[in-house]
Amino acid sequence: MSIYTARYCKWLQQTP
Repeated sequence: MSIYTARYCKWLQQTP
């Protein structure tokens, strides 16, 4: 998993 994907996943988790 690239860093970009990891950041996207984290953003999705923060978004309700």
